[in-house]
Amino acid sequence: MNAGLIYKLKVNRKTPIGYILTSDIEEVFMHNNEALYELTNDDIVEVFLYYDSEKRLAATMTIPNVTINNPGWCKVEDVIDMGVFVNIGINKGVLISKDFLPYDKFLWPKKDDLLFCILKEKSNRLVGKVVNNNEAKKYSIDETINIGDEVYAYVSRINEEGYILYTENLSIIYLHKTQVRDKLNLGRKVKVKITRIDDRGIHATTIENKENMIEDDKQVVLNYLKEHRFVYIDVTPEFVLENFNMSKRAYKRAIGSLYKERIIQIDNDKYVINSIDK
Repeated sequence: MNAGLIYKLKVNRKTPIGYILTSDIEEVFMHNNEALYELTNDDIVEVFLYYDSEKRLAATMTIPNVTINNPGWCKVEDVIDMGVFVNIGINKGVLISKDFLPYDKFLWPKKDDLLFCILKEKSNRLVGKVVNNNEAKKYSIDETINIGDEVYAYVSRINEEGYILYTENLSIIYLHKTQVRDKLNLGRKVKVKITRIDDRGIHATTIENKENMIEDDKQVVLNYLKEHRFVYIDVTPEFVLENFNMSKRAYKRAIGSLYKERIIQIDNDKYVINSIDK
């Protein structure tokens, strides 16, 4: 018998603190606290096997929503230096190691965030792992998503291009880094607007229309100028993305508005804050 799986076992005998269950080949212990009701010898019960705090194989009649064979949504219940613990539906939390999390700890899941996970067995313990896109597709449920729709989804992967989100029905949504203003952590619930659907998938944005966003963008640019004193007129899209976390187009709108309002001025090949506003 293996941890992380569900079995139907027979009650062999009762002990003062629990039950000995058997498959007729192997035996496993189940504590009284893990039984949902009083059992008698020869009862057949459905149980989930896991490792207890002593790394011993143990059973529970509480069936989790995640196993080694079947992934599911798990809520983050604790964040520690080694990683994050998720609740799979039993009394014992499961660790998702920092090895499976972003290098930047700011991007780690926060308490109560949701992750779509599967279990793995490693050195007599069960650990969790966030399911990748190909695996998630196997469990997706058809849902209608159209361009212009606003939907909620959870950040499930983070890469150099941006973010990959899963809806609760496991539709996969791509969110490019230019389409979000703040850094998003893994597991965060995000409201996005669908902007494009093509043969590469569903694409979205978190950015409101430009009229609503320009004031925020102007403040971002102004804060940079206050800290660095100037910015060169000729900057690359890569520089804009790294320093302002916006597209070159949004940056130019913000610069143009600041210049039109005479909040900034041109000094040779640089933009600087207007001397009367310093």
